[in-house]
Amino acid sequence: MDDLDALMSDDFLDSLDVKNNDDKHHQQVDWPVWVKSESHTTYRVWKAILKLKVTKEFQIANFGKVADGKTPKSLYRIKKSEVALAVGVSAQSIFRSSMFSKYVLQFFDVANKELLERHQREQKKQKSRFTVTGVRTKRKDDLVFEVQELRNKVKELECRQVKDTLDVVLSKMPIDLRRKLRMY
Repeated sequence: MDDLDALMSDDFLDSLDVKNNDDKHHQQVDWPVWVKSESHTTYRVWKAILKLKVTKEFQIANFGKVADGKTPKSLYRIKKSEVALAVGVSAQSIFRSSMFSKYVLQFFDVANKELLERHQREQKKQKSRFTVTGVRTKRKDDLVFEVQELRNKVKELECRQVKDTLDVVLSKMPIDLRRKLRMY
């Protein structure tokens, strides 16, 4: 019963909560050097980019189709306007005119690069699921040739097995029986 009680504890149940796991994930990540304090804009920008990245990763994982020209880039790319909207400051001041803009822009670019790589890996999986394999992709001439080759191999193996079996039977046959059959 103690094991069951341990599983029903608040800590265990809280660990199952998706929202708490996301918050813990953000708390475990070390702050970059350019993030000043929790009350500073850099912290809010950094948190907003991390949350948007998690959201985009979820969207990428759940897309479930092969991307085409009509697939929006917003599926796997964070926009500066999204970050600005989340923070409540203009994109111009975050990414261009502040003293920390250079660092934010680098972090933003790295996050987008990671999202793009994840999207490409996911697309590779999707494409491999839809590749046509099997008999339908081959031409009739190729199929006929393969079937003929396989039939010849089967005949050859059958003959080989029959010959091997006869050799074993003859080697184990008593000498007097071999003489009667004139197989010495």
